Amino acid sequence: MHKSWLAAESAFIVPTTAGLPLNLSLTASVALDIHASGNIDIASFFSTGRGGISGKLKPSVGVEVVGSMLVDGHAAQSGAQLVATLHSSTVVDGRFEVSGSENIWLDVKLPRDKIDIMNMTTSLILVHGSAEAGVERSREVVEGVTSDRMELVGCSDYEQQVGSKLCWNLQYPNASRAPQSPFYPLTGPSQFQLVLHK
Repeated sequence: MHKSWLAAESAFIVPTTAGLPLNLSLTASVALDIHASGNIDIASFFSTGRGGISGKLKPSVGVEVVGSMLVDGHAAQSGAQLVATLHSSTVVDGRFEVSGSENIWLDVKLPRDKIDIMNMTTSLILVHGSAEAGVERSREVVEGVTSDRMELVGCSDYEQQVGSKLCWNLQYPNASRAPQSPFYPLTGPSQFQLVLHK
């Protein structure tokens, strides 16, 4: 199953004291892709008391949210865009088997050595150029606060018990020592990544 849709779309025009309109807009789009397959041994379960369920599930989702604030000078536009993206792509293969009333097996496999559970990013982009529709505008990614950027990296301690480890990577600009900086997420790009290693 594959489906994509526009989850939200809104736009406002606010007058300014300079006489130029301020265009505010917000769009959110979602893309969903799910592949599933399975097998159920119902006949064997009722005849012999043994049976099982096996299947494979491979879901992936992508979300993008874009907020824009542009000053419209009729011939040209200038402003900023805040872009947030979220992506997840996982896969699991397993089997659940019953033998009589006492023996139960559960087998879960990870077909890939690396599974991207979550990857979330935010970025601030300066936009300026022609106001005509269809004309490509100049886009520049704002680095933001770079003097005290934080990065937290780590992994779980249960690799020997469960056969896999969960790792995370968090990066964000620390603006606590820059009193003149704006509030997050306008302080610069950030990223949060959650990965399962086999």
